[in-house]
Amino acid sequence: MEIASDAIPAVVNELKQFFIDLLLFSAEKSGWESISGESHLNALLRGEFSLALATFGHNKTHKEAIQRFQAAFIVVMLNASTTDRNGIESLLKLYREADTVQEKELVLRCLASCPDPNILLEVLNFMLSDEVRDQDSIYVLFMISSEGREVAWRWLKENWDLIFAKYGAMLTYYCITKILPLYSLFLYIM
Repeated sequence: MEIASDAIPAVVNELKQFFIDLLLFSAEKSGWESISGESHLNALLRGEFSLALATFGHNKTHKEAIQRFQAAFIVVMLNASTTDRNGIESLLKLYREADTVQEKELVLRCLASCPDPNILLEVLNFMLSDEVRDQDSIYVLFMISSEGREVAWRWLKENWDLIFAKYGAMLTYYCITKILPLYSLFLYIM
């Protein structure tokens, strides 16, 4: 593709779409999941189809790959604990070494899914650190574990002034709505 983009930049998108169209039928037939009894070659081809479609910019392939990758991160965090910190340490390392905002966002979206209250507090405090851009902090709150909502609510109340000063009214309200389910918010207001 690099040669084509240098030699004939005006047709690169059409060329990418040509290759997507060429590969799509075989990729969809192959699917994402292994099939019992399939040959080793078919299993290898599945990965090659996905890689090629992603390289050519196929949006559906990108979305599916991101969902699968994110699911793996969530599994890592569901098993993280104060006695086994490997998962949280791995994801924080991945976050710190990520080259793109999208990679960092993917990690941030999964960190709070940990049911361990101590790890969750660590994640929430990490959200407030200088390592996380203010505009990216909200991603941490996307998947707070159900076991962690009460801990997160206490944390929010204890850090209210800091959070309000750092993020303002709009993002502070967003924090509330993500930490508490809507019906719980109504009960707390009453």
